[in-house]
Amino acid sequence: MPNINKLNLSDDPLPLDLKVMPQGLGSRPQTPQPGIYQFRLPEMPAIENCFDVMETEDSQILVAVFADDHMLFNETLGRFYQGRVNNRFREITQTNRETSEKETVLISDYGMMLKALKAEPARISNRYLAAALVECAGKSFIAEHTLTASCQKTREIFQKGQRVTGKMGCGKQYAVEAWKGQKSERHQIPVEADGKVALRFECACGAELRSWGQLQGFRSA
Repeated sequence: MPNINKLNLSDDPLPLDLKVMPQGLGSRPQTPQPGIYQFRLPEMPAIENCFDVMETEDSQILVAVFADDHMLFNETLGRFYQGRVNNRFREITQTNRETSEKETVLISDYGMMLKALKAEPARISNRYLAAALVECAGKSFIAEHTLTASCQKTREIFQKGQRVTGKMGCGKQYAVEAWKGQKSERHQIPVEADGKVALRFECACGAELRSWGQLQGFRSA
């Protein structure tokens, strides 16, 4: 390569603004092994860019997307963490402490994250839930990082790094621990020879799959 002093470099202005460029655009930090870690939220103003929505027929689901220059920081491991936390509702059954009776409660991962951060929005709407997270910029919480994988029926599979035209996934779902419910089933993600949960593996149908990180079990730091 030629020396910088030997190049006839132009001094014409270019349409770039380094101050507004995000950091780490397109980077993908290493996915950690399953475990309980302490995470720190992005600082201002980066945290204002971590939101997206999923539109359904009857609702708008808020999603916190921690990626690019607005990733979480895994304080336990000392490196950045890429993930998504959504406000999709699900029902759980818990015991009422006052009456000792079982009751059904609606929860969401996003709501559990806000509770762990001790954030109390003035109203329970997507606008206020998003604003509540922004106000927590730079704060920390604890969560369990787990891994999931999916062989999707709606997508063509990959084999040996190449897309297989016309061959769709089988629909199997994978998790760190296998389980079977009345309406769904999760197969176990393979464990490698060194005892680590596989980050890439082959489905029973031959498709090459990747394990994706998921946060759950939120609690205060």
